Amino acid sequence: MKEAAKSKAAKKLSLEGRKNGGQEGRLLSLNKLPSPQRGEGAFVGDERAVQMRVRGSIPDKVFSRKRFAFTLAEVLITLGIIGVVASMTLPVVVQKCKNIIVEKRKKKVYTIMNQAIQRAEADYGAKEDWDFSDENFWNKYFAPYIKVVKIERIKDNNYTYNKIYLPDGSLLISKYMQVVKDENDNESEVMNVGYGSNADYFFYPNAKNFNMNTFSDYSDSGKNFFIFRFAQNVTTDYFHYRKGFMPYAHGLHQNFDNMYEGGNFSCNKNSYYNCYCTFAIMQNGWKIPKDYPFKVK
Repeated sequence: MKEAAKSKAAKKLSLEGRKNGGQEGRLLSLNKLPSPQRGEGAFVGDERAVQMRVRGSIPDKVFSRKRFAFTLAEVLITLGIIGVVASMTLPVVVQKCKNIIVEKRKKKVYTIMNQAIQRAEADYGAKEDWDFSDENFWNKYFAPYIKVVKIERIKDNNYTYNKIYLPDGSLLISKYMQVVKDENDNESEVMNVGYGSNADYFFYPNAKNFNMNTFSDYSDSGKNFFIFRFAQNVTTDYFHYRKGFMPYAHGLHQNFDNMYEGGNFSCNKNSYYNCYCTFAIMQNGWKIPKDYPFKVK
């Protein structure tokens, strides 16, 4: 009798499971399976996950094998857009980095040169009394107070120069002697203070940009190199007389009306020398002005 009752109860449960969509029937079948244990190749809880899926607690998409991805056309279009944006913005970013390097190194050389002058004055007296015709001028008044990597002597058709490499990768060139020729085309070198001997300086923020041809013809002035002046004894030189090492301003009007226009020293694309470009940057707090006519290198 007991076995007949059990059989009858099992049939009743099976019929009820079928009426409810078969879920309880499947659960009953699952309950008969042995529970997986750790170390037997399965994780405890797998049975629970299967039961939750059967009951509808876990969405089917969690178990789906479908994967979504971009098509080749979509990838190419995206890369094309990125390329266009980069081509528009990258040159601007690169130029800003160059500007920052130029600004910082110009201000730095201005500072270290004037500090050297102050230290040399303690040893040799007021700078206004220094002998600018001294052939040993740099070695006497500057070399002991400025750290340099090396010094070379270079020459073009008009002058000889001291080429002074600085530790930060910049280059300072001082005008040394004037090259003169006699009637037989024989060359000789003379110290000519009136033409800038020991007074005119050319600064390359990046020494690698030095080129003898573009240096000699001034075509890189205001771009690759910038001109300074250290002239103490010319009373008519308002911006240089007793001023120390300064951006080149010989002939610059006190109201600055010829700084950008008005002559070969002015800072513009039609000027030959562009001497006042250095002064224009100093006047702007050692920042390259927004209307600066050149892209510095």
